[in-house]
Amino acid sequence: MTYRIIQDGKSVGGVVIKVDGERGDLDLLFVSPKVHSKGIGYAAWCAVEQIDAQFPDGMFRFEKRMK
Repeated sequence: MTYRIIQDGKSVGGVVIKVDGERGDLDLLFVSPKVHSKGIGYAAWCAVEQIDAQFPDGMFRFEKRMK
């Protein structure tokens, strides 16, 4: 699933979620550098968490990967 992050009618970022059955992974969350430090990424993250709250056991598993 791919979602655009829209602000004032303009695309300023996006979210890519990979869903496998009842489980999902947040593959990518990005915001244009032109709108950094305006809370847009945080708001998008909160929206993803709201999607997760719709599922009894949670849909997403979050893990930090260091490369």
